Amino acid sequence: MSDQLFLGIAPKSDAGKEYMFYSMDDWIEVHQFICAEVDSDFPPHPYMDEESSEMLARHLTTLRNYGIAHAYFVLRLRTQILRGDEASRDDDCDLPSEVPWLDEFSVEVERMIDLVDGYIGFLRECGGCNVDGLVYEE
Repeated sequence: MSDQLFLGIAPKSDAGKEYMFYSMDDWIEVHQFICAEVDSDFPPHPYMDEESSEMLARHLTTLRNYGIAHAYFVLRLRTQILRGDEASRDDDCDLPSEVPWLDEFSVEVERMIDLVDGYIGFLRECGGCNVDGLVYEE
């Protein structure tokens, strides 16, 4: 399992020193959320100065507070379930007339919201950030 470590450039507190996504799949999900809802050109391995990281934190906070983050991750899970059903069905069969709704507060959705919240906290306190091990040209 691969992970993704973000390092703060000028941390304002311990919360801004580093933030780890322990699974690259988790970072990919959060990255796709940012691309879909904030900036379609957001790089997969971002370098951000202090202003950019604070601006992203504000955008993500707004999306979380208005329930958009929650709705996004519920939709992603429902889409994955539907695609799984389509892949496993016979070509002669229709899709089921009822697709079970995920519990509004499913563990997986809440886990993704917690990851977004952690990333927001890091972005607010990091004073700019980069990805561990990557060299960025100026």
